[in-house]
Amino acid sequence: MIQAVIDDELAVLGRLLLAASRLSGCSREAASAALMGWLVFVRVRCVDRLTHQA
Repeated sequence: MIQAVIDDELAVLGRLLLAASRLSGCSREAASAALMGWLVFVRVRCVDRLTHQA
């Protein structure tokens, strides 16, 4: 359940950032893939950091 909420929030953030970029076509698809990869990476690093805090 929590994961679904996080995924939805990432999708919304990704859509907002892509809309602001005004890219279209192949450029938009490539930016979308890179952006989602980055957002997932940041989320995983944050969870790792919180999990391993002393």
